[in-house]
Amino acid sequence: MKRFEIYIYAAIILALNLPLATGRIFGSMIFLPDNVMGGQLWRIITHPFVHVSWYHLLLDGVAFFILYTQLSEQSRPRRTVYVASCGLTSMIAAWIALPASGALGYCGLSGIGHGLMAVCALEMIAGPSGDRTVKLAGMISLGLLAGKCIIEAVTGKMVFDFMHPGLIGSPIALSHLGGLMGGCLTFLVFWYWRRVPKALRV
Repeated sequence: MKRFEIYIYAAIILALNLPLATGRIFGSMIFLPDNVMGGQLWRIITHPFVHVSWYHLLLDGVAFFILYTQLSEQSRPRRTVYVASCGLTSMIAAWIALPASGALGYCGLSGIGHGLMAVCALEMIAGPSGDRTVKLAGMISLGLLAGKCIIEAVTGKMVFDFMHPGLIGSPIALSHLGGLMGGCLTFLVFWYWRRVPKALRV
């Protein structure tokens, strides 16, 4: 059911990272606040799919596809909203942190990845399964993820930064917390919408 979407995302990621073959990045597609404010609004949509190195692409891409395929959500539009909302909130968080980060712009799927990870954990917690082990695993996963994102937001450094020095550009730690918040908020909206009778929805 998700195969078509995966092909679409893979094609977009491939197209926007072709310049890496010549040691460059698709600079006109990354998020640069001044350019966006100047009217280059496409950067809001394209920036998550652009990466600064093959290592960055492999790291983010593998995580994105694994997490996307693990989503229990059956609705294609809702899955698309998850990706869009996590991308938007991680971008907003990065925008806030950019002046102090030393980075010129923002790109990559890691913010969306953290948001989808939160959604997967919440689906385990709130899912129809009566298995307490599954629900507990979801709670632990969400707690560890939230702790990691909060530590990164407070310190301004990635928890596993030592594993990839210089290979992912100048990471903006707050973007992970932004993605997490986007995933959680969107999940809660969908959860509410499904459970409240139509007559009571506001």
